[in-house]
Amino acid sequence: MKPYGHDKNKRAWDNVAEPSYAWHARSAHLKLKQYVDTYISVLEKDNEISPEVFLDDMIYGIATALNSEFKYATGYEKFKKQLAEQFLVDALKGK
Repeated sequence: MKPYGHDKNKRAWDNVAEPSYAWHARSAHLKLKQYVDTYISVLEKDNEISPEVFLDDMIYGIATALNSEFKYATGYEKFKKQLAEQFLVDALKGK
């Protein structure tokens, strides 16, 4: 379900930052918490994981919590591309 007035041309994190999307931010927080809780329970059984894989998995959790369009490999690649572009823009602006 998309919030009223959802602008599909904006990145997911832009939408979450707007006051009208406060309920969406709460929902994303709960989804991320559920993802991390599940991840930790799996990790307790198999603690052989590299820092790179852990970081990638957490970024995936953030992506899917923000928007279900970022699920699975193609959605995650889309999110990583948007994230990289934003970091580049911020770096060029000196942020």
